[in-house]
Amino acid sequence: MNRIAKCGLAAAAVLGALVVGGAAFASGSVAPSGGDMAQQPGNTISSTYNVDFAHDLGFQVDGLIGHVSHEDVFSIGGHFFWDGDVGLFGGYANYTHFSNSVETMRFALQTVLESGDFMFAGQGGYEGGDIKSDFYDIADVSYFPNDDWRVFVGHRRTQGKNAVAFGGEYLMPFEFFGAAPFLEGRAGNKENTGFWGGIRFYFGHEGESLQKIHGQGTVPVDPIESVFPGLNRKPKPQCQDYYEEYYISEAPPNYCEYPG
Repeated sequence: MNRIAKCGLAAAAVLGALVVGGAAFASGSVAPSGGDMAQQPGNTISSTYNVDFAHDLGFQVDGLIGHVSHEDVFSIGGHFFWDGDVGLFGGYANYTHFSNSVETMRFALQTVLESGDFMFAGQGGYEGGDIKSDFYDIADVSYFPNDDWRVFVGHRRTQGKNAVAFGGEYLMPFEFFGAAPFLEGRAGNKENTGFWGGIRFYFGHEGESLQKIHGQGTVPVDPIESVFPGLNRKPKPQCQDYYEEYYISEAPPNYCEYPG
């Protein structure tokens, strides 16, 4: 990975990105309040801040606020990683809250690897909360046709639903920041489909290309990914908390009923 200069044990640089965008999701996705989203639009603002420390250690925090499927949503996540010559490796945790009190959590391992004009970013682990506990993953292969243009294709799994992900962004450099219009989407089974776009504003990267920005000890995962578990949720059985409290692993057949 391309490295940022370090100095002692203090942070050498604080890098940031502000994302303003809109989204639309296809009919068939499950809204946090239940039922069909019916091609509901959404608007989000998210921000990412990255701090690199000595000894190749780094921390990245992601935050998002928005309005999706008639619900306000707030999300915060943290990435802690080691970024060496062979690549980036670390862990991730996220908490997301919808205004109707639906809450989701994610805990995962992650990696970012580079080879020439190609980059692989992968994240996989546990998701749960007011949704069915399940495995999820985010995996992208990115290609840079030139230093300031990134396109990618990948895979997403959340709540048992799989989707192909795709998108791109193009950096327009300015004196004190970079602005990168982007468009991303996913298409999958069970109508797990949506698209979103907007502008990413990069700070602390004056004079740097998009490829170098993505190679500087950052995890290129859009914070909007944290919203999807709540949109595609499989509700827990009504009696699930009872069984968890009394350490019973399985309910009797037909005992639990799913909420409508």
